[in-house]
Amino acid sequence: MLSTAATLIAVGGLALAGAGSASAHSAMVAGTAQCRPDGTVGVTWTVTNDYQLPVQVTQASSTGGGSVTGLPVTIDAASSAATTRATVRQEGISPGTPTATLGVHGAWSDGFTADSNGTVTLPQACGPTTTKVTPVAPTVSQASECDTTGFLTVPVTEGVGYFFNGEPIAAGKHPGPLSGTVTAKALKGFELTGTSSWPVSIAAADTCSTTVTPVAPTVSQASECDTTGFLTVPVTEGVGYFFNGEPIAAGKHPGPLSGTVTAKALKGFELTGTSSWDVQIAAVVACETGGGETGGGESGGGVTVETTPPASPIPAEVSTPTTSELAFTGVSPQTWTYGVGGGLALLLLGGALSVTAARLRR
Repeated sequence: MLSTAATLIAVGGLALAGAGSASAHSAMVAGTAQCRPDGTVGVTWTVTNDYQLPVQVTQASSTGGGSVTGLPVTIDAASSAATTRATVRQEGISPGTPTATLGVHGAWSDGFTADSNGTVTLPQACGPTTTKVTPVAPTVSQASECDTTGFLTVPVTEGVGYFFNGEPIAAGKHPGPLSGTVTAKALKGFELTGTSSWPVSIAAADTCSTTVTPVAPTVSQASECDTTGFLTVPVTEGVGYFFNGEPIAAGKHPGPLSGTVTAKALKGFELTGTSSWDVQIAAVVACETGGGETGGGESGGGVTVETTPPASPIPAEVSTPTTSELAFTGVSPQTWTYGVGGGLALLLLGGALSVTAARLRR
């Protein structure tokens, strides 16, 4: 019986001891150190809770330099089969530092508190290391039709930053117009290989145009004296007209004119057909006016008036009829001849006197 009781007491003691061990409040700290690509050293700390209540863990101390992240933290309660843990990081430790330590303070939900510390030896052969990367080239898409624009597409490449004309440019599409250079630069911990610069030229969008055939100007030459010819400039939608390089309005333009009429497309239009015409319009020709005497006539007011010369006052020849040709009148032929001659003489004398009087009146 005594032997059996001792055995029971021993077993019970083991049980109590086991219960005490399983219920100990402990937040253990352990760490591992590694070289980082930039040549610094980093430590990953693990804080473990082995008690079946949650614990609030705060930082109590640290050595080695750098910065500690991940504290404070609440670690869940442990189970009868496994502990719970949290990860804390210490980064940026300078190369050549021998050790780093982390001290934590634990406060369990039952009010129990405890401190724990961890120490790790740091590597001494750390140096900057880089990852080589080849940047993806940006792409240029030119406009394929009018009223649309081209695009520059900047890709995403790990470890690479892109710049346009020296300024950072985000990944994605960038509409034109654009002119310059895209440059790729390595981010920290990376090293570029391959091409890292690309010229870019994207034109502005072309405006869609409407095709138009300009109407030709017309020239009307003068058809008679004292009149002028005309150049008539038409109205054509989308067309501007120029004469010898200077704009000329639609409508009639009197001569004299000498030069070239040119048609030019306005914005949004495109010309087809003839667009240049030579123009020659002579000066005004004055009407001629008459002057002086023509053919014995008189001139007045530009109109020529012709006159008819008077008949000769003296007959060139007077014939005396024979005796046989006259009827008998009781007067002898000689007497008739003398009478006729005398009458004619009187008539001529009267006419001469009239002409003389008329000249005196003038």
